[in-house]
Amino acid sequence: MMTATPTQCPPAQRLHDYALGRLPEEDSEAVFDHVAGCDACASEIDTIDDGEDSLIASLRKPDEFADFNHEP
Repeated sequence: MMTATPTQCPPAQRLHDYALGRLPEEDSEAVFDHVAGCDACASEIDTIDDGEDSLIASLRKPDEFADFNHEP
């Protein structure tokens, strides 16, 4: 179980930006440190839909070369 530190939780939009890698490194580290000790924010991040992230969307597409995996 995580221990909660009495800090103010970041707004939902900031958690969303963090989850999608849109925050500058310093801001991202601060949100990471908070989320590591806050069950509520960790749960919120788990519910964020990453479907608008183009890299993740590409990774979820079927592999067009999968049929060639068994070729000699």
